Amino acid sequence: MSEFKGQWRESVISVSTDAYNSAEVDLLGEFEAVEIDIPTITSSQLQIKAANDTGDTFDLIGDDEPVGASTGGFRVTLSLGGKYRFVKVYCSVAQEADRTFYVRGVGDTAAGIMNLYGKFASLASKLDTIDASLADIESDIETLNNSFNACGDVYRNTATMANDNATRFETSEYKLRYAKISVTTNDIKFGDSSTQDFIVAADTSVELAMFDLSTLYFKNSSAGQNGTVNIIGIEL
Repeated sequence: MSEFKGQWRESVISVSTDAYNSAEVDLLGEFEAVEIDIPTITSSQLQIKAANDTGDTFDLIGDDEPVGASTGGFRVTLSLGGKYRFVKVYCSVAQEADRTFYVRGVGDTAAGIMNLYGKFASLASKLDTIDASLADIESDIETLNNSFNACGDVYRNTATMANDNATRFETSEYKLRYAKISVTTNDIKFGDSSTQDFIVAADTSVELAMFDLSTLYFKNSSAGQNGTVNIIGIEL
């Protein structure tokens, strides 16, 4: 039976965390055996711990005896006695420094091809999702471009109050995409045709978007204290 070997994966024992067990390693597929590239280590026997899912309890596993006590510097392949995806390297003796092992899954070629096929199918599905997302983004960009291209001319106007009556810039519908309104001399109240109670202080400004200018009324905030209203905007 021909063998299929997976990708080399880094498996690190960090003595500050656990001097006996490496961190969990994903072999990127289910395999019946694992090949270990052993660095120089504190003399110890080696075994493999395995689990079916990430985060599960990792148990010592396999049909082979532990790798005999040694200081490393070679490669060995250990049977897992079943199919596993997640493994840890276990040393019977606490390591005196951090150790970096390299492990990869070993299995039947046919099973490996099926495993790769599953990964390509999953990748294709993810690419389809990305393509759909990109299509949505392109649609949003096109809508935004059309929106900007549809912008009208600049609108600007000025009104200095002559009395305390409410007034407006336009008497018929006049839609603006955006406008900045500034007040000078004295405070001005803004609102609709019936009530003007939003005060904009002199020498300050407000910004509005997507509105009908003919519905915006304004008047002096205090009787007899005439203010000036300046507006600049973009037509819808």
